[in-house]
Amino acid sequence: MRYGYLAKTSSRPTVAISLKTLELLYRLRQRKASYSVEAFAKVLCDYYQIPYRRHLQEVLGDTFELYLCIIRHVDKSVHTTLGWDGPDWRPKNACRACCYVLNDEPPLTFSRLYAMDGNNSLKRMAMTSNCTAADTRVLDDSTYFLPRQFVDQYAKEVQGREAKGPAVHRRGIGHEEDSVSRSDC
Repeated sequence: MRYGYLAKTSSRPTVAISLKTLELLYRLRQRKASYSVEAFAKVLCDYYQIPYRRHLQEVLGDTFELYLCIIRHVDKSVHTTLGWDGPDWRPKNACRACCYVLNDEPPLTFSRLYAMDGNNSLKRMAMTSNCTAADTRVLDDSTYFLPRQFVDQYAKEVQGREAKGPAVHRRGIGHEEDSVSRSDC
């Protein structure tokens, strides 16, 4: 790694990928999470004018996973050093500019504004046949998401609601006994 290359194995590597190439893939995936390693491997093969082989995609994928582990480890070390590793640090300090309060500053009517996308971004990551178009890794050390075990402990506390309004059931078209009016419900 001291020469600017990373291999998926440290002993007798046959293929090494430059850190700049891995950084490019990292930045592409930050902007478009569904950009696949396969597509990037094909672009690299085309750029270097070598035939695409699935083996190269697997090497790139494994090396990229190793690169992400290194990035997460470095980020975690920096956060620990700066004291940003508490369980409630991110919600309290999500945006340094928004959280910063001057001495003797008058209180604002609204200290923060939140916007939610209705989970639409996750809905775009749907399954298509047997393939998932999303990043399916589980990052247990993430400070952005609550761990699945923590969320699951509250699963039985939320009770389902019955649908509001009358349910309309039709067995056939044109039969009086099949149509249901609001007064019947």
